[in-house]
Order: sequence, then structure tokens, then C-alpha cells
Amino acid sequence: TTLFRSVEKIVGDVNERSNIECFYAMNVVKGEGKLITHNKEYKLKLGDSFIIPANLGEYKINGNIELLKTYI
Repeated sequence: TTLFRSVEKIVGDVNERSNIECFYAMNVVKGEGKLITHNKEYKLKLGDSFIIPANLGEYKINGNIELLKTYI
């Protein structure tokens, strides 16, 4: 079995939708901001790690922030 892995760098504000086929592992590598999903907000800062579940749907990331988004 071959696994294809991808890493994306996210800088600043994004509006995205999760992918029903995989989850995203996110790591804050610079700055701070917030994750907004389903009327909930979560503060993000340097060194934080979190998961975007495959079934989450739409989400936003705002702030002066840089993240690494990893998925298989």
C-alpha cells in the first residue's frame, strides 16, 4: 500500500471545507489567530496542534498566523 502525504502552508485568513475522505492535522508555526466553526471560536497560538475532522464541514481560520496542514 502506498500512502500519499501532503503538507500545505497556510498564511493568514482562510475559509475552507473539510474533506470527507481524510482529516487534517494542523500545527501553528507562527503568530496567533482563531479557528471558527459552527458558531464556536477557538484561540490559536504558536505551538498549538489540532485536528480538523473529515466530517466538520466549513471552517475559518483568521489572524496573523501561519500553519502547517498535513493530510494523507
